[in-house]
Amino acid sequence: MFIAENVERLRRISWSCFLGAGIAFVSVFYYIPWLFLVVAAAFMGLIVRVVKNVVAQAVALKNEADYTI
Repeated sequence: MFIAENVERLRRISWSCFLGAGIAFVSVFYYIPWLFLVVAAAFMGLIVRVVKNVVAQAVALKNEADYTI
């Protein structure tokens, strides 16, 4: 689980959430309830970004432990 490839995937997922929030934000000008989706997508993007940072630290610790004798 703790590999650099998963960190990259989590980064892409978080940017996709932020992109979705941006698209929904543009839609708010046409239909106000899209604001709920903007908030939800942006919040989800932040949560995934935090998880990505935790996994990145775990990858660094795993790599360091792998090279320790």
